[in-house]
Amino acid sequence: MRRSVCLAAVVTVLVPSAALAELYAAIAFSPSTGRSGTSWNYNSQNEAETEAYYQCGIEDCDTVLWFTQCGAIAVGDGYGYGTGYATSLNTATNTALQYCDGYANNCQITAAFCNDGY
Repeated sequence: MRRSVCLAAVVTVLVPSAALAELYAAIAFSPSTGRSGTSWNYNSQNEAETEAYYQCGIEDCDTVLWFTQCGAIAVGDGYGYGTGYATSLNTATNTALQYCDGYANNCQITAAFCNDGY
């Protein structure tokens, strides 16, 4: 008696698709305290901004940046700040520091992050 073995292979094809949902992130900032709130990987700009505001936790917090890739905020003396966004975290942080330096001394990155996939 002869036995045969049948092997079946299942192939999954991953195709990049424009239908993939774009993710949103935001940074909220309080000019009176220098405190910030952040959010990332949200399905809408509004959701990201709302969560960043709640994370900031101060009444005068306002969205200073929303983005879909990478973003950063730098804060200096007197709560002067600068923000930056880019496809890389390094470029976003450098941009934030550059803008902050135009408004304040001793600027430092206080938040920097990317949505998933960047």
